[in-house]
Amino acid sequence: MSPPFPLRWGRPEAERAHVNNLEKALKAGPNYPKECVGASDALFPVPDAVRNAGPWCVRRLVRVVGNGEDDYDAAKNAVESFKNFRVRWPFGFGGAFAAAGLRRNGRGTVRPPPAKPGNTYCVMAGLAGIWSIGPLRVLYKKEGPVQAGSSAAETMTPPRGWRPGKDRRRFKKNGKRFAVGSGCLSGHLLCGEERFEVTYDGDTGDVRYEVASFSRPAGPLGAAVYPVAWLLQGAFAHASCRAVEDAVRIEAAAAT
Repeated sequence: MSPPFPLRWGRPEAERAHVNNLEKALKAGPNYPKECVGASDALFPVPDAVRNAGPWCVRRLVRVVGNGEDDYDAAKNAVESFKNFRVRWPFGFGGAFAAAGLRRNGRGTVRPPPAKPGNTYCVMAGLAGIWSIGPLRVLYKKEGPVQAGSSAAETMTPPRGWRPGKDRRRFKKNGKRFAVGSGCLSGHLLCGEERFEVTYDGDTGDVRYEVASFSRPAGPLGAAVYPVAWLLQGAFAHASCRAVEDAVRIEAAAAT
């Protein structure tokens, strides 16, 4: 079966568009090398599997979204429930929608699926009346301590008295991380993966939200629209950070 066509004129009707695209995408499978599947979990430094299958555009955005374990839990819940996709760009709209067991809420929109490995969803993005539908699959959901030398540890402030050099590899931060990674399926304009990660710095209490990805055009059509797709991808990362900040702030206000 041929992959779904990713572009159309006018905003797609959510349920029909997502079901049709995902049914085709699931049968076609991922649209990038299998040795790179799941590589976004440890993207910095770039793993050999990704580098050898390059070239890729590797991007990363990190922002402090709160402080304390309560804010960590709120940010984590936002990522688990796809609240980080509740964004409105200055030049379009983006959102994540369910693939299976579609349900409508009171406003008539399709609810996102839980962020669980194997679940699939689509992202819609519109610009000047032209809309893209990108099917993706959740590849992993992980939570645990921050490991020494990991990309999460690199964003944290070293404790007092810590010296760089040989001790760097032994440095282990008193923190934790939660990460969800998704991979593009056939029918997406781009190929590659994106990771959404929340980290808690046990020394400073800072809660950080990170959007990291490796991607490239999935074919001739993707290459033709890549300059616009690149802008949309960057705009989404910033808007997603704001969405998580809003979710944390709302959760904190509700707790007071």
